[in-house]
Amino acid sequence: MGQADLMEWLRCQPFQPFRIHLSDGASYDIRHPDQASPGILSVFVVTPGHDPSGTPWDVLTTLSMMHITRLVPLPPLAPPSN
Repeated sequence: MGQADLMEWLRCQPFQPFRIHLSDGASYDIRHPDQASPGILSVFVVTPGHDPSGTPWDVLTTLSMMHITRLVPLPPLAPPSN
């Protein structure tokens, strides 16, 4: 997997959410194109998190491009029900 492959998924119009699978079995869901920033050798992925008190914050993870095994489309999130 390379930078061009990932950029193609991120630039798709309309954007299609996808999952990044890694060689160690981990995966990351990308639900917005600004959630991932690919470079030549690595990609930065931002995911939501929270501290023990429940305060929201972002988690920044660096993934090695050489460990990305596949990209899989995800179904869109269901709209919130009122």
